[in-house]
Amino acid sequence: MQISDVLTISLRQFWKHKPLWLLGAMAALSAGLVLSFTLLIEIPSLQATIAEIVGNDTWLSEALSDLLPLIISLGSIPLYVLGAIGVTLGVLSTDKEPTTLVSLVDILRRSFPFFWRVLGVRLMFVFGLLAIFLPVLCLISIASIATFGLGLLCLFPLIIILIPVSYVVYSLMELTETAVVVENLSISEAFSKTWGLFRANFWTAMAMSLLIYLGVGLVAGVFALPFLLPSYLTELLRLPDSAITILFALSCLAVPFHVLIQGSMLTLQKMLWIQTYLALARPAIPLTETVEVFDVG
Repeated sequence: MQISDVLTISLRQFWKHKPLWLLGAMAALSAGLVLSFTLLIEIPSLQATIAEIVGNDTWLSEALSDLLPLIISLGSIPLYVLGAIGVTLGVLSTDKEPTTLVSLVDILRRSFPFFWRVLGVRLMFVFGLLAIFLPVLCLISIASIATFGLGLLCLFPLIIILIPVSYVVYSLMELTETAVVVENLSISEAFSKTWGLFRANFWTAMAMSLLIYLGVGLVAGVFALPFLLPSYLTELLRLPDSAITILFALSCLAVPFHVLIQGSMLTLQKMLWIQTYLALARPAIPLTETVEVFDVG
């Protein structure tokens, strides 16, 4: 597998098939909704209204502010899964028929048969990661409390080890999801095949994982930065309520652009994982495009 080939093909696909960004935006919608909620509750007039409704019950107010984003995130899981499947099917469709316009409705319709399998893969890996992390975090907390913080220093190397473990788990999850859609496999078949490919190409897969999550994640973080500034500016500059209201209201109006940008970055991530899987699975499955010079025109 040539990493340069994977990057070149993925970037060409990303720029050429911009309608697929909308599927990525659908997958990123939950983040946009949570961001909108977070910005809205910072508006002083809304805070006053919530205080009148809730009264002196601060526990209820805190519970609402914590639970609503969680409910929004859980309710948006189907959109995320369908969007991720749609990007994969869209890439495969446009490569088979490059002159045909992408029909997002048709892609979404063809995504439904894969929904439960891809959701099952994601839940399997998420709960697996929790099974690894929770006992370790509990051990660290108990040791830190019992030793007045010294245990935390002793167990710090264990925390460092969890970082590459999380990269391995997320890499396997993305590749397994891709295998389900690309080869129409069951969850067990997809995991078995992905695990074999991952073991045989461990360092290459980890290099791609770092490139995808650190590279694309850094770009996405830069675009997300302006939406974090209002909270810091209000504390730093001590703005009046009217200025705070205008600042957060304008930020809410810009959320759709944030969703589109984050969705496009998610689309690029999925395209990179698709091409990574196809490259690792070669010669059984060829790369979906012949490598050419990248042209943004």
